[in-house]
Amino acid sequence: MRGYLLSGVTLGLAAGLAPGPMLALVVAQTLRYGWREGVKVSLAPLVTDTPIVAAALLILARLKQVEAALGGLAVAGGLYLGWLGSELIRSPDPRAGIEVAPGSLRKAVTVNFLNPHVYLFWMTVGGPLVIEGASAGWSRAAAFVAAFYVCLCGSKVVLALATHRIRGPAGSTAYRIALRLAGLALAGFGVWLVWGGLTRFGVGR
Repeated sequence: MRGYLLSGVTLGLAAGLAPGPMLALVVAQTLRYGWREGVKVSLAPLVTDTPIVAAALLILARLKQVEAALGGLAVAGGLYLGWLGSELIRSPDPRAGIEVAPGSLRKAVTVNFLNPHVYLFWMTVGGPLVIEGASAGWSRAAAFVAAFYVCLCGSKVVLALATHRIRGPAGSTAYRIALRLAGLALAGFGVWLVWGGLTRFGVGR
């Protein structure tokens, strides 16, 4: 039991704090709209991961189509991140009185669904651990899953709260610079995903 708990904690913290699209989105939404929106992004895996795990197992069952499926997800996800990043870079000055709906949960759910690395994790690490734990008793599998999601989502919630504390007043020079840097980070991850997706189709090899 302890081994599965420790695995869940370790992998959850690693996934929660590793640089990536979701981490950048937590920071971006918190900077732009406040901690509540960052927390919504942080909790998105609780909404998305059940169908993602099912899809990952389905993809795994069709090994010949794995590369194409993951490549397509990466390209679509990268383009979406690029759009989010450009939207953030071009976001209006909050002092101008222009209201833009946050849509934090919708954005986070879309990003998570289109991130091939989530599917790869469940196909190569998470799924096998759950199956192994379940074979020895469902309590072990449940301990791993619970520890993983508490640490995955909890670490991002802590990041959202910390970002909110240091973001500075809306409209300040530091705030605008931070917002644009977050936008560039999202766009950068978008380019990275698109390139990774294209290489799965043999481009650049």
